[in-house]
Amino acid sequence: MERVKRPLRILVGVLFIVVGTLHFALVELYVRLTPPWVPVPVLWVLLSGVLELLGGIGLLLRPVRRAAAYGLALLMAVSLPVSVSVLVNPAAVGLAWVPPLVLLWRLALQVALITLLVWFAEDERVHA
Repeated sequence: MERVKRPLRILVGVLFIVVGTLHFALVELYVRLTPPWVPVPVLWVLLSGVLELLGGIGLLLRPVRRAAAYGLALLMAVSLPVSVSVLVNPAAVGLAWVPPLVLLWRLALQVALITLLVWFAEDERVHA
């Protein structure tokens, strides 16, 4: 199973590093994609960017891999209401032009990432 898990963990780690970095490169875009009910959106965009960047790096480092995986899973779970809000009311964040199936896919990807992250973390607990 490690033959599958290791490259997958590296891929997910790199994905979070890239997406976390994009939170800083495209702050205005991420702020526009934040639902109106989220207070101080720029703060949450930057904070989530830091957490995704650190979590992605953490997935690549054995000593902190388990904590990083659980932390990212928690971050993804906490941000699920934002993804649901965007799915239900895409016009509120300027995404009325995006097909609902794409927004649903984004939500499904988020749930899949949570599942993968917990799998990574639990496996680390067993092998620690």
